Amino acid sequence: MTESIGRFLRVLAFAGLALAAAACQHYAAIGPGSYDVHGKIAVQLDSQWNRQIAGPRAPWDESWTRHGPLLDALVIAAGIADGKPLIGASGKEAEQLPKFRAGMPPADLVTLVQGTLGAAERASDFETTRIETARIDGREAVRFEFTFGTGADQGIESDRKALGVAVEIDGQLYLVLFHAVETHYYDALRPTVETMLESVRIRPKKT
Repeated sequence: MTESIGRFLRVLAFAGLALAAAACQHYAAIGPGSYDVHGKIAVQLDSQWNRQIAGPRAPWDESWTRHGPLLDALVIAAGIADGKPLIGASGKEAEQLPKFRAGMPPADLVTLVQGTLGAAERASDFETTRIETARIDGREAVRFEFTFGTGADQGIESDRKALGVAVEIDGQLYLVLFHAVETHYYDALRPTVETMLESVRIRPKKT
């Protein structure tokens, strides 16, 4: 069996597993067009996404997918206050999650995101490939990219790439993070995600 055929068969297997995982959760179609995230972030979508509305694993403020959560995901955490985790949790689980701290350096922000993914998605083997400054809605932000692996969840293994932006406003964090199986799903969806990131408008809570 050639390497290309083996890769193709793995993609087919992931697609089947993604459909099975999606069947255990509930989604609603959103886009194309404008979408408002709880009055905190507004984005323009140039195509349709599937927004998770219920299920056993919905810890983020928003969780979207195009082909199934095992293949690609876009998550949003909006208005995270100082001392709070990026995802919803309670009890001992909440105590063990990494917390956002106002004024965190860019590298620490990326570590925070990776640690949260490790808890929420059982991800591991993180390797940061880029951290740089960016502009989101006219504000200075952090843009970053990294790779990681999954495999602790039900034995489903995948190598993934991630792209995210984070901005702190008045001591609160706003994060948009996209990750997908490399290289096909990540490369195919990246232009759509880049367009969406350019459209992000932050609506900070008035104090």
